[in-house]
Amino acid sequence: MSNISPQQVERFARQGRSAVTNGKRLVIGVDARSKHGRRFRDLVTAYTDEIGGRLTASDQAMVKQAAALAVRAEMAQAQIINGHEVNVDDMVRLCSESRRLIDNLKGKAAARKPEAEPDLADYLKGATAAA
Repeated sequence: MSNISPQQVERFARQGRSAVTNGKRLVIGVDARSKHGRRFRDLVTAYTDEIGGRLTASDQAMVKQAAALAVRAEMAQAQIINGHEVNVDDMVRLCSESRRLIDNLKGKAAARKPEAEPDLADYLKGATAAA
């Protein structure tokens, strides 16, 4: 029998996983303290909250992808405003793909959402009709 406590087992299990899996980082190799890193983190949080909070791993990946595309589009917008040339086709693709990903996630979230509970009046109508 081992003398390892359950807390030690949990700690060892956590240490064997990626910092992204453990929730300590959003993306490997990114300084989330930079202005773009903070914006990315804010968008991931906003999109996750908007979609419904608890997401599958694939949905989390799609949220991160949409946030990364949105940050890149914002960077291109800043270049336009500052008078630099930007490839308009790339800008349109970035915005369209980001929107498509978010729409896809919203559709999945709506499909997972349970139907609304009937209110008291509807329940009583159903109960009297059944009797």
